[in-house]
Amino acid sequence: MAAGDLAYDGIAAANKEARWEEYFLGDPSAYLRPGRNVIAVQAFNYRIGNTDFSIDAEIFVPGSEDYNTGAPLPPTPGARNTVFTPNPAPFVRKVETFPAQPAEGEDFLVTAMVTDSHDVASVTLRYQIVLPGKFVPAYLPLPYSTLLATPTRERDPNPAFENPANWADLAMVDNGTNGDAVPGDGIFTATMPGQGNRTLFRYRIVATDARDAAVTVPYKDDDSLNFACFVYNGVPAYTAATRSVHPEGTGHVYTEDEMRSLPTYMLITRLEDYTYCLGYTANQIPKSNENARDAFNWEGAFVYNGKAYDHIKYRLRQANDRYGLAGKRSFRFRFNRGSYIQCHDNYGRPYPVAWRTLNTGKMFDNLRVGNFGLTETMNFTLWNLVDVPAPWVYTFHYRVIQRADEAPTTANGQYYGDFHGMANIYEDYDPRFMDTHDLADGNLYKLKDAIFDPAQLMRNQGRFGVKNGADFQNIRANLRPTQTPDWLNAHVNYERWNRYHAIVEGIRHYDFVPADSHSKNRAWYFEPDYSGTQYGRLWTLPWDTDASWGPNWNSGIDYSKAAIWSGAGREPFRVAYRNNMREFRDLVWTKELIERMIDDLAARLQTFAMADRDRWRGAPAAVGTQDFGAMETKVADMKRFAFVAWSGSTGPAVPQGGRALYLDQLSVAEGDGGKIPATPAAVYTGPEGFPMDALTFAASDYSDPQGDQFGAMRWRLGAITPPGAPFDPAVPRVYEVPAVWEAESTAYARDITVPMTAIVPGTMYRVRVKMMDATGRWSHWSAPVEFTAAPALEATPQERGLRVTEVMYHPLEDSEFEFVELQNIGAEPVDLRDVRLAGGIRFAFADCPDTMLAPGEHIVVVENQSVFATRYRTSSIRIAGQYKGRLGNAGDRITLAYGAGITILDFVFSDTWYLPADGGGYSLVPRDPSDAYADLSAPEAWRPSYRLHGSPGKADDDFGGGLQLPGDANQDGHLTVSDAVGLLRCLFGLAAPPLPCGDGTMEDPGNRALLDINGDGEVRLEDCMALLGYLFAGGPPPALGRTFTPIPGCPDV
Repeated sequence: MAAGDLAYDGIAAANKEARWEEYFLGDPSAYLRPGRNVIAVQAFNYRIGNTDFSIDAEIFVPGSEDYNTGAPLPPTPGARNTVFTPNPAPFVRKVETFPAQPAEGEDFLVTAMVTDSHDVASVTLRYQIVLPGKFVPAYLPLPYSTLLATPTRERDPNPAFENPANWADLAMVDNGTNGDAVPGDGIFTATMPGQGNRTLFRYRIVATDARDAAVTVPYKDDDSLNFACFVYNGVPAYTAATRSVHPEGTGHVYTEDEMRSLPTYMLITRLEDYTYCLGYTANQIPKSNENARDAFNWEGAFVYNGKAYDHIKYRLRQANDRYGLAGKRSFRFRFNRGSYIQCHDNYGRPYPVAWRTLNTGKMFDNLRVGNFGLTETMNFTLWNLVDVPAPWVYTFHYRVIQRADEAPTTANGQYYGDFHGMANIYEDYDPRFMDTHDLADGNLYKLKDAIFDPAQLMRNQGRFGVKNGADFQNIRANLRPTQTPDWLNAHVNYERWNRYHAIVEGIRHYDFVPADSHSKNRAWYFEPDYSGTQYGRLWTLPWDTDASWGPNWNSGIDYSKAAIWSGAGREPFRVAYRNNMREFRDLVWTKELIERMIDDLAARLQTFAMADRDRWRGAPAAVGTQDFGAMETKVADMKRFAFVAWSGSTGPAVPQGGRALYLDQLSVAEGDGGKIPATPAAVYTGPEGFPMDALTFAASDYSDPQGDQFGAMRWRLGAITPPGAPFDPAVPRVYEVPAVWEAESTAYARDITVPMTAIVPGTMYRVRVKMMDATGRWSHWSAPVEFTAAPALEATPQERGLRVTEVMYHPLEDSEFEFVELQNIGAEPVDLRDVRLAGGIRFAFADCPDTMLAPGEHIVVVENQSVFATRYRTSSIRIAGQYKGRLGNAGDRITLAYGAGITILDFVFSDTWYLPADGGGYSLVPRDPSDAYADLSAPEAWRPSYRLHGSPGKADDDFGGGLQLPGDANQDGHLTVSDAVGLLRCLFGLAAPPLPCGDGTMEDPGNRALLDINGDGEVRLEDCMALLGYLFAGGPPPALGRTFTPIPGCPDV
């Protein structure tokens, strides 16, 4: 394997069958604990497409086997594994249902690939039907008294789940009948008759081979216990038959489209378990019993996006407000290993990694100001906007299947069905959070009230981070005003903290203090920068902001702020803090951005919020009741809080000017208002129309009322959605932050040119400039120059010169020898720094050590550089690097782009074009790379390469003949018995397929070379026999080889 950390989809550089590797693990007390321990071994296959993979692992005490008969056996490198069995059970994989979510009454298929070296004797579908309102958990919740007394006790199995009477069997076949698509392909199929709406279908696969070895999947160590699919007709309309807040009044029907406007998440569970968990009237777990509160005591199935996740566990979350009011609750759902949930954002885009845990929020806090989830969604969106990694938050449609009837029509039926309104989902702090936000592998802790054991708070152990929580304890004990500036900068990333804290002040997220009494509502991430300390540098990240946008009794002071707000040498920290605050007010906390963001969030929920109120307002106590009035009231309340004035029923008010005025006051504290440079102006100086290759701007002269010397200037370019554009639920609005381009200079320069690589034509942008004096104080940003960029006035060297000149997408034997070749066909050098490949593969040429490509020069990007070097002489090939992804064997898309907005080439190729290139060992080569008007998505624009394995890094020389498969008489690109029959017909003058080469006769040299199987220079009956021997008796291949080869006088097959 390559050194260092490897991605989950990495591959091994070589096959290591029957070879053991031994690793000595020192001092087990540092990582083992009494009881059960889990050891993870990350293994990598030699090829991604290979389905044959196994690994054996043992742990043993060296030498113990000599005196302890119960000790593990030693490793057996090069010999039989200790777990060897002469007859392993069948191998079952690729278990699926079609369709994934059938509708009511719709028959559906269950398929599985099953293979065995001794033949498969039988495959059985074992299934359990779970009707709505009849959920069968595998384990029963601990009774309330037991949960309080022994919360970590294992839950008891539910006998009904494994009871054979609750399971049925159905034979699966691989004979082309009963829904099976292809006989004998190893895919076994069973057809299930249609089931009722809202039915959970659980199933297992039991496979037995001809020697009676049997296996059941999922395997015993899979916490999912079974596979599952959900039968569903889709979210129905909702009728507010008893009472309604909708202007149409009682009886209003919310349509299917309205009810499906938010992503739908469904919990299937028992009514008694759900009621127990909610704790409306009893069974509330006291805050002092942390272990009981943390126990995932209840079980259910979860359905999202057509996929059923069975046997998930759930519990309530939150500390102080866990049982606040008797309406909605905040939940924590835990998914099983190997079955994490793939979530999507508000625009349907999948998050980069699947989530282990779903945290939901009930959309109000203990002071009742977080209604409809608007405040918390707003808060975390703002933090991510200013590049403070924060959990993504979005709103979803919540349904709970615990009764037989989906939407009762009885009295008060609108409250007793599946519909449970809307709630928020919060991304969790864990290793997957770090992957999503592209954080380096450092230690991560999620703070909790009154818990100071870092082992209980750790959410990610960094590879090089301390292992004993000393970084956490160091901040808790030592981040104080008495520390030196050097110590503070070594242990805290204050540039990140400034951005985090600006939003803390804007939204009044004050529910913490720099003391153990309020160690909560945040996460601590330690950036793995160990240049000044062994602990890394602290980033403070947000959590639990439900008490923001309203009253709060603290002052927003944490350890990081307290350490710089007083003491010697602290002024530079506070100057930087105020610089950031001015930028925050100029670009983020503006009426345009804040009010537009609030309005957009509300627009998505406008109709659904009324349906949500109709579910909870005036509902019977048994099913939960709450109401906080109209969402429009909350929207107006947030706008007053931000920019006007605000007062609530308790806590401090916000004076006139709103939080905006308060932020302004922070930005001019300690007299900074009279110390900063004058706000500069920016003007456009380029040609009319704002062509993207001629965007020039000029700044006004530097001016500082105090006479301080010039220190620096900075330009920024931000893309924006046109301010007047209405809310679009399918397209995210683009704000002016973050910048798409910035430039800073310590020397004053009036003029600047925005690089065209930052521009996408047709996009609206804003350009601003600001200036800094010699004391480190920045001015405000200038007023923006707003424009919509037009296409370039002339083509770039990259557009004129760069071409894709070879694509090896399906190498011989499906090995990892893929590559894409580029050539500069122009007359001038081309800079590749802003060139990238996209589509099926991803590569940025900025990573190359040398980004200049001379006229006529080739450069290659490869799938696996070490594998590539085993076939090609890389000393004569310029290799840019290794791309991410893989080209599809059936065809794919390749995009060659320059900068943000210039597409040089964009085409789709197919495996149906040329058989030699589809696994035959040849590449695709454009017929005329210089033809700028060629349609590269058409087969006529390409040909197979002349050379076997292609010619990466150089021109593909013409051998004077087309590619043919030796012996392919019928010209179908394959060698079969049909070719032997065709050759016989040619030899005996019978009706035969036309020969492809030259004049079409047997005497033509090309045809003779094609059909001369034994290589004796003649085409005779012996050649027919040689071909049959090769095909069926293990004889030698045709004289010209078993792969496509160029034959003079012949066309391409």
